[in-house]
Amino acid sequence: IFGRERLNGHYGVGTYVIGNTLSSIPFLLLTTLFPRAIAYYLAHLRDGAEHFLYFALVLFVCMMLVESLMILVASLVPNFLMGIIAGAGVQAIMLLNGGFFQLPNDLPKPVW
Repeated sequence: IFGRERLNGHYGVGTYVIGNTLSSIPFLLLTTLFPRAIAYYLAHLRDGAEHFLYFALVLFVCMMLVESLMILVASLVPNFLMGIIAGAGVQAIMLLNGGFFQLPNDLPKPVW
């Protein structure tokens, strides 16, 4: 549908990406807040609303990052299977470079 509407001149790619991002924010907020609230309080993490809001904000930003990454991958690859492979590969590289496999003592002082 997007291709047909774009070829007819209804809107451009930038408009579609902005509209898609804005329309996905409520869903991402819901999937960030409710299940994470249950996990946050069942795990007895730090008390206080500011700690929970920071936790939820970090998760929301991470989910927006992954969704934006997948939109970028989907616009670059020719089909669905290549999109899954490329997206998983890019996310694996992000995990490896994100410090998740480093010991806390090996991380620089500003990071940890």
